[in-house]
Amino acid sequence: DTLYCVTAYAALFSPNLYNRVNTVRRGTTQVNWGYAITPSFIEEALRIWPTILDGNIYDAWLVEMVSDGRECIFPDLSRTRHFGVGLNAVGMEVERFYMPMDLVKECGITLTNLDKIPIQNWTSHISESLKEAEVLNVNPCDDGVFANLRKGSYVLPYYLAIEEDGMYYLNSYMIIGECLGFWALSESGWHEGVTKVSITAGIDVYFIGVPESDYSHFLKPNATVWNYLQLPLEKRNKVTIQSRNFYSNITEKIFDKIRRNSYVADLCFDVFATT
Repeated sequence: DTLYCVTAYAALFSPNLYNRVNTVRRGTTQVNWGYAITPSFIEEALRIWPTILDGNIYDAWLVEMVSDGRECIFPDLSRTRHFGVGLNAVGMEVERFYMPMDLVKECGITLTNLDKIPIQNWTSHISESLKEAEVLNVNPCDDGVFANLRKGSYVLPYYLAIEEDGMYYLNSYMIIGECLGFWALSESGWHEGVTKVSITAGIDVYFIGVPESDYSHFLKPNATVWNYLQLPLEKRNKVTIQSRNFYSNITEKIFDKIRRNSYVADLCFDVFATT
């Protein structure tokens, strides 16, 4: 079995991207809020459930210690708002990633791509998409760099390696996420090192982590791999500034909220009235 959960939370949502209401995908992610897991997975977790808290966060613990490489099904557009503030989610992250989340409030929506979710079908789907995609050699943080493309599928390879402690080296990926406004502080949302985002209804971009992604072999040996830390100093400084734009805009909105006397009441309304 290659799945361990179904979650209603859209792990790759960004207000800057196009998100389909009637499609789901599979990938590495925590269960987040609003999820289903199987009885057999619950039994697995209970067999090794820690007796001392020791800083453990249940959803992170489930994916790190129990999932064993299995993935979750999650929607392009969220049905729940993940709103946990405390041990590992500070207020700024909540404002950046969770509060801007668009929610689907309708029920009875027919999902149109469930046939692609089994692992063999999903692998074939990703593989075929990558074979047909055009490889890009661009700065992913430049304004309009993707929106100005003609309709079609594209690939942007970025540098992804494993560090000595076994963790992914995510510097380049995090910068891409900052520039496009999606969560890239971990591998949450990707499938085997491949992250698909839709710029518009007709423009799909696949970010492949090279060399660690299992799909790296679809790239030609001479393909340019975008590596933030290998950029010349002037370009790296430019990208750093570009990556902060989304963060700065969110920060300014936070200050606008704080200036309002009704800030706390508005926050509670935003959370509970739309969840």
